[in-house]
Amino acid sequence: GVETDCRPDDRERVAREMSLMTAKINKLYGDNTVVFLRCKSISMEERMALWTVTDVLLNTCVRTGLDLFPMEYIYARGHGGGNGEAVCIISEFCACSRVLSGALRVNPWRTEEVSNAIDEALRMTQVELTMRWRRAKNNVLRYTLNTTP
Repeated sequence: GVETDCRPDDRERVAREMSLMTAKINKLYGDNTVVFLRCKSISMEERMALWTVTDVLLNTCVRTGLDLFPMEYIYARGHGGGNGEAVCIISEFCACSRVLSGALRVNPWRTEEVSNAIDEALRMTQVELTMRWRRAKNNVLRYTLNTTP
């Protein structure tokens, strides 16, 4: 999403562009591919439900600090009803890209690199998806604060 503290015109302009791209992709690829775009905040429960049915998480942030969505996604894919077969494509500028060793890291300014990573993620075998998810999950569990005594 586009953060509310960005430059005044960025949020509206980017939201319009993303809506047009989302509609174009969904129209072009039909029922086999669904690109979900939501520009409003969603609750933790809604995110967890979304994460459990999402095959690939694409995070191309360039100005965000610690974005926990990729970590939530990895956790939800194994604990919230997901099957543990998942991969994140994460901006190299996202702080958690260093922790999620199973993720594909991309420079979001290099569109061909992002495109290739999406293609790679969608073509991965179940074995590779599971392997990548396990590596990322192990780090999520290792580096997440556990408040249980």
